[in-house]
Order: sequence, then structure tokens, then C-alpha cells
Amino acid sequence: MFLLFGWGCLVWQPIGLTYGRRGMLLLSLLGTVAINCWSANAKSNGTWIATRLLIGFFGSPVESLAEVVIADVVCTSHKQC
Repeated sequence: MFLLFGWGCLVWQPIGLTYGRRGMLLLSLLGTVAINCWSANAKSNGTWIATRLLIGFFGSPVESLAEVVIADVVCTSHKQC
């Protein structure tokens, strides 16, 4: 999961910066919720590992885009950038 938190940033961050961060964060949230519902019903070790990998991939925008959003808010509100 943590490995894909890092590698997923290589996919999600360019898409988020090009098409909009809000959409990527919402897609990440919906994907993570759906996969967590699936992992609650995991009956085998392979299924549980697959859910962890997918959560790592879909959860990576939270790790990479949050810093960009905070920088946008600070620069917009204080006009320092």
C-alpha cells in the first residue's frame, strides 16, 4: 500500500495539475471508499492484498495534491506568491 502511495503520485499528480485537483481528490475519495467496502468482505489473503494495493493507488492523490492545494490557499489569501 505504501509503495503505491508513492508510485501512484507519478500518475495522479500530473493529471490533477492538468485537469483539476478537486476532481482527482473526489475520485480518490470515491475509489478509496468503494475499495474499503470491498475489503470488509475479503475472505482470502489474496483479496486482502489486492485491496491494499488498490487503496495505495487510489489514495495517493491525498499524499501528493494536498500540499499543492495548501500552497494555493496560502498564496491566494495572503498574495505572497
